[in-house]
Amino acid sequence: MLARPLRLVSVIALCAALALPGAAGAESVSAPPYLLVRSLQTIQDKVIAGDIQSLEIQRYLLNEIDRRLRNIDMAVFEDPRNVDAALIFAMSGGNPETLDILAERDVEGNFDNRVTSILRRYLSGRGSTATKQLKDVVPEYRNTRIGPYLE
Repeated sequence: MLARPLRLVSVIALCAALALPGAAGAESVSAPPYLLVRSLQTIQDKVIAGDIQSLEIQRYLLNEIDRRLRNIDMAVFEDPRNVDAALIFAMSGGNPETLDILAERDVEGNFDNRVTSILRRYLSGRGSTATKQLKDVVPEYRNTRIGPYLE
């Protein structure tokens, strides 16, 4: 019985270390998006497993990741893991408007316009208009980090 509260405390500590500015002695360095999204995925796994205490942590992480992505230096997306993280965030309950902002600010071409266009339509309730395009990109992304989210 004690293991469950200790596990929750560990997850909270991890989230705090990754998501809070200045946490764990990292005053000027914040976690990259891919680490934040990994934390979100861990929490969402706990929610699915029935851990209702993780719902509040999930809400916090969704808001924190959204805030960070909206204010992020676009150079961080030179790392494809961060591009994938932004897309996964959008497909995992994140604010769809944030994907719009990132896609509009992407002057370096780090985001695949086909994928962002499909997701933007799907997340705005127009998924049926993206069906053909989705079928075209799924084979290309099947064995990537975002592949399972697109299928």
